[in-house]
Amino acid sequence: METLIGVVIGCVIGNVVAITILVVEHCRWRKEFKLQYLITERIRREEQYDKIRELLDKGLKEDLFPFEFIMKMLIRLPDEVTNLIKKAWKESDLSDDKGKQKLYRRVSLILGNYLSKIDKQIEKLTQ
Repeated sequence: METLIGVVIGCVIGNVVAITILVVEHCRWRKEFKLQYLITERIRREEQYDKIRELLDKGLKEDLFPFEFIMKMLIRLPDEVTNLIKKAWKESDLSDDKGKQKLYRRVSLILGNYLSKIDKQIEKLTQ
């Protein structure tokens, strides 16, 4: 009888250890997956934002925004940036160079803040 109790206790301990290892490994895998996703997302967004800033700069200089910029603005940019650009168009803040520079700086700042948020999430996961 004592042998049977010893075997049962040994099986329980073995199963608890195996389950604990699985849970710990799953948590580690999720953290690594999220970190890799954030790094990839950061790179992708930085490339998009650079292209959008380039198109914005070109559009402000030529006073004509290409269709590509308008589509990217509506689809890919954060609402905060889209609303800022729409407001500048409606209020004719783009009639002089100061207004154009102000808009470009504000858009760059907002986009930089979005990238900074991703950087903070990455930093938090790597600590």
